[in-house]
Amino acid sequence: MKTNSYFGELLTGWRALLSAVLGLSCGLMIFGYTAGIMGPALVAEFGWSQSNLALLTGFSISGVFAAPILGRLADTHGARLVATIGVGASPIIYLALSQMQNFATYAAIMFIQAIVLFATTPMVYCRVVVQYFNKARGLALAIAAAGPSALAAIGGPLLNNFVQDHGWRNGYLAVSLFTLVFGIAAVVLMPPPKEKQARAFQTTAKADFMSIFRNKYFWLLFVSMWLVNIPSMPLLTQMSLILKELGITGKDASLLISAYASGTLVGRFISGVALDRFPAPVVAAGALGLSACGLFILAMHDAAAVLAWPAILLVGLAYGAETDILGYLVYSLFGMRLYSSVFALVGAATTIAAASGGVILSLLLGLTGFYWPFLFASSILVAIGSLLLLLLPRRAVTFDEVSSMPDGGPLAPITAAETARSRTGPPSRGARAVITDPGTAPDRPGSHLGRRMASSRKSAMRAAIPSRTSNPSPILPASGRWPKPL
Repeated sequence: MKTNSYFGELLTGWRALLSAVLGLSCGLMIFGYTAGIMGPALVAEFGWSQSNLALLTGFSISGVFAAPILGRLADTHGARLVATIGVGASPIIYLALSQMQNFATYAAIMFIQAIVLFATTPMVYCRVVVQYFNKARGLALAIAAAGPSALAAIGGPLLNNFVQDHGWRNGYLAVSLFTLVFGIAAVVLMPPPKEKQARAFQTTAKADFMSIFRNKYFWLLFVSMWLVNIPSMPLLTQMSLILKELGITGKDASLLISAYASGTLVGRFISGVALDRFPAPVVAAGALGLSACGLFILAMHDAAAVLAWPAILLVGLAYGAETDILGYLVYSLFGMRLYSSVFALVGAATTIAAASGGVILSLLLGLTGFYWPFLFASSILVAIGSLLLLLLPRRAVTFDEVSSMPDGGPLAPITAAETARSRTGPPSRGARAVITDPGTAPDRPGSHLGRRMASSRKSAMRAAIPSRTSNPSPILPASGRWPKPL
């Protein structure tokens, strides 16, 4: 197998991919699974009400305050440093949970984990993946995102049985040991940045964030992901009750919930492969739009019971594709320099949107007593969010370096010729400009950022490419004329 082929990249970038799989499987993405397994045991021992435990899910919003800080830290000091913070904190948090004695302590630990373990989310590990994959970038992101789901499918029953036999305190100790061992492995396996930045960070965090906020494509992505994620948390936590309203209970409900879980896993790989072959905005709109179709079917009270299985599957396929799509679009639009910062901001939007979805559901349930109004409204919001993605540029232009112009717009990416000139001075006579391959270079043609950036690119290339009067051969002088005989 050729190492530069589609699947060959999986071999050359195996360290980056395995690091991301292990890191995401030891971080914040598995905390919900462990909390769900430990919840019944905690209620039985301490007598806590289920409403108290449900209230703690709101603490997940606290992570949005840390997200921009950690994202900026990953951009300026590298993913390894931020990942090390999360890997070091994760086993300590689970160890503290194993020793807690009251609800106040449990709530405080939940608040801390929502903030610190944001350092173990895709904004950090996807940064590593996108650097080492070009042709199979979408597939690599799908494999990385599938790690926590695969771990939950395999390790969830094992942990549940362990808790039943040895108690929840020993269960938390087991999870603490797991996150310590495999978290360290993730950091050790993490390769260094593939390409060192040609231009160091010379702007402040304020200037960079203002540059992001002035970018219209950022707001399109931000609003789109906000709308798409409004029903995500209610669907995850209220699925059984939604199916019960449709008259689906018992084993039939369990099969449909399994269809949702299977759909999320399959959706990741389908979208990942599609992103590598088709325009990313089209794939994103189509994949996330499946959720709108599924929600609309579930909202149809008469036909939903008959079509529940395909509807749940469509919703699962859509939400499984979300991480791949977000990681791919952020790189395509903003490149590596501000990758984690943008990812953190959009990720914070999805977290707030999921929490706001719970509030909207609570209000509509209070007014109507049924789930279908929320499902119908959500289908419209998700459809709008999906269609907004079609406004993004279809030709991805990846920037390794994005500078801030006086008006806040991004400059053209640094070309290899610019990098060479900055290090060695102007090109010598007879030299050729070094232009990287557009299939692998971070500065692909077809910029979507307007005539200003195109002008900047052309100016840089004109300065780098020698004129026609340059020495074309070792014999003919640069003047193009033979010297007069003496």
